[in-house]
Amino acid sequence: MNVFRQDTKPFEITDEEREAVDLAVRHQLQPLILQLHIVNLGMLAIAVALFGLAGFPVNSDYYLILTGLLPGFALAFYMARSQRNALSFQYSGIVFGACAAVAWRYLGDGLVNVDFWLIPLCLLLTFTASFVFASVWRHFLYTLICWMIMLKRGAFDSGVPGQESLTIFMAVGSIGLASAICLLSNQARRRHVVYTFRLQRLANYDALTGLRNRRFFLELADATLTQDKHLAGRHFALIDVDNFKQINDEFGHDVGDRVLQQVADVIGLHTGQHLSGRFGGEEFAILLSDLELRDARAFVDELLAAIERSRPGSLRVTVSIGMALRLDGEALPDMIRRADEALYKAKRAGKNCWMEACNAPAKPVHLKPLKQIPEPGSSSPTPDATD
Repeated sequence: MNVFRQDTKPFEITDEEREAVDLAVRHQLQPLILQLHIVNLGMLAIAVALFGLAGFPVNSDYYLILTGLLPGFALAFYMARSQRNALSFQYSGIVFGACAAVAWRYLGDGLVNVDFWLIPLCLLLTFTASFVFASVWRHFLYTLICWMIMLKRGAFDSGVPGQESLTIFMAVGSIGLASAICLLSNQARRRHVVYTFRLQRLANYDALTGLRNRRFFLELADATLTQDKHLAGRHFALIDVDNFKQINDEFGHDVGDRVLQQVADVIGLHTGQHLSGRFGGEEFAILLSDLELRDARAFVDELLAAIERSRPGSLRVTVSIGMALRLDGEALPDMIRRADEALYKAKRAGKNCWMEACNAPAKPVHLKPLKQIPEPGSSSPTPDATD
């Protein structure tokens, strides 16, 4: 799907963007969630040690309860590290929060006015988790579970007579405020990811056609050829729209743009998993992978016919193609040079056809050094007699 050619609102994201954003948000939140789990476990371990050193009363079955909660903590860590299952990743915080709330609840079960001491801890868990949940509803469920478990049987007892209403107000207010923080932070995070995604696409893809731009195409093609330097079956095809200047002059640049878009759509659908991109102007390029020579020839024949059948704007549009089979160990610039020579042969042969480059190494191109432009006020150098 081409995200550039859609009439969308300023922050209306496409299906392609939504999938990429969800994955990017998961990658951003994963280390934060794991770190938060580790910090919570560390706080719990420190509290258990301090309770033992200070001689505070502890539930006689507490260590048995804590042992029973270890599989729950392990499950939460596993769910947080999960990359394949997005659903388990999203609910890891709820599983961990429920286990942590039970552990904190029974740690100070023997203390007087334990609810008075657990309320600040509830507030801490509520607000720290608001930045790592990707859904306000899952954060609301997490905080509700924590408050109901840590405040004994859901009874809002602050330890001070007549202050139950204040405790309820603190619980409801903190959950509402933390949920608002969760919503705003999640929106800001997703906006940042969307804009980063769009900037990356603008940097790597052609805004008119949606294909890879020249820089990105060459970067990927060079990396592909470098990885399998001596692998055969690579073909480079250079495609040029016939009579494109005449189309622009006769019908206008808007029609010319639609022609380029239609040709790009046909190339994108036809190439499939092969690497394709806009090479510049009315030129496109394809790097065919692991194809026998006869299959590559059939591919180019089908592409020529498909473009001619597309008839963008009811115009008969054709292309000329030059194709070069990669020689053993040949570098990408040499393949491009040979394909370009074959393209000009196709143009001279009458267009709407393709030509194959000769299987000989491309001749090196020697460029003359640029003449040095004299600075203002200095005397001009004497011209070389051979220029």
